[in-house]
Amino acid sequence: MQPQEGDAPGLVALRHAVQAFIDNVQIAARMPGEQMWRDAGWQPMHWECHSEADARNLLAESKAGVLITGSSDVDEPADRTLWPVAREIGVETHVMIDHPANLGRRFSGRDGEQLLPDWIYAPDDVFAQRLVAAGLPQERIRIVGDLHH
Repeated sequence: MQPQEGDAPGLVALRHAVQAFIDNVQIAARMPGEQMWRDAGWQPMHWECHSEADARNLLAESKAGVLITGSSDVDEPADRTLWPVAREIGVETHVMIDHPANLGRRFSGRDGEQLLPDWIYAPDDVFAQRLVAAGLPQERIRIVGDLHH
């Protein structure tokens, strides 16, 4: 996972973080993102559960040191269920986000509390500004370029 010419700074940072834990990187995804990760050469874990117990079991079985997820939409809390459990057991979380709909709510729990991963990866500066405007901390946002390329 060497840096490639033209990589955005956030992608370089992601490559560096992943390299440090390369044997322990796990991706939790569901369709259509799951297939996109497979097409890119990764083997994501299928994840659709919503309970804290399920999240604990998945992370314990995976032995993840770093967890990469999407951000789900507001009616799909599966990814948000993983982040606090991962933090509690010392697993660093990285979230890829590729669509600007409902940005603030994608990082909110059932009671409206903010649920944050360690790092949020956005395609560009405009998208990053939208995340900040939605109440997300700028220091957790990294720019990676178009996630589908």
